[in-house]
Amino acid sequence: MLRVIHVAGKRMIAQGTDALSRGCTTIGVMQGGVFTWYIPLHLSAVERQGHNLKDWVESWYGSSATWLTPSEWHLTGHQLPSCIWNPPPAAADAALEQLGQSIHKRPHHAHLVLIPRLMTSRWRKLLGKICDLVFTVPLGTECWSNSQFEPLIVGIYFPLCRHEPWRLRSTPLLERVERQLRDLPSTAPRWGRLVLRELLKQARELDSMSASLVRPLLRRD
Repeated sequence: MLRVIHVAGKRMIAQGTDALSRGCTTIGVMQGGVFTWYIPLHLSAVERQGHNLKDWVESWYGSSATWLTPSEWHLTGHQLPSCIWNPPPAAADAALEQLGQSIHKRPHHAHLVLIPRLMTSRWRKLLGKICDLVFTVPLGTECWSNSQFEPLIVGIYFPLCRHEPWRLRSTPLLERVERQLRDLPSTAPRWGRLVLRELLKQARELDSMSASLVRPLLRRD
């Protein structure tokens, strides 16, 4: 089976394809590098970026959430109240299928998804359906360096709220956060941490607030 996917132009330059078209044979695989080094479809975001990404996530999402391994997608991910899904791009569709089943059974649990922007045709649409908030971490941030070539896609599913419309998706609250994240430069210290931490704090407090206070955050009328 042949699959054709889009990759960043800078990845092609590092791999040597771009230079080879100009007759240069001293870059990337033409210099002796292993071809699979430049095709990390089997590596998760944390495997690629390491503790920098994990520290950034825990700085705003909290350290109590469980980082799931692939063997835990089918059981643990359906039971724990707060999980972080960190699948490699090649298996992201399988992970999101299990995430969708978990949310269907326990809609009051919270989930965070981290996937490098590769093979998006297999999982991007499903991620948008499942998660309430989807945003992109640009290259050049402290948590996602330029050496990764493609940005990082992050999705958050919030537990159901007791106030109408019950799901936070497409509410003024999340739309405001999306604008704030888009406007942040990649050089911002601890990119997006304060915005996301404040969002999670508000989301946790919604159930304890009166309907009159929640209405401006969740409804347009």
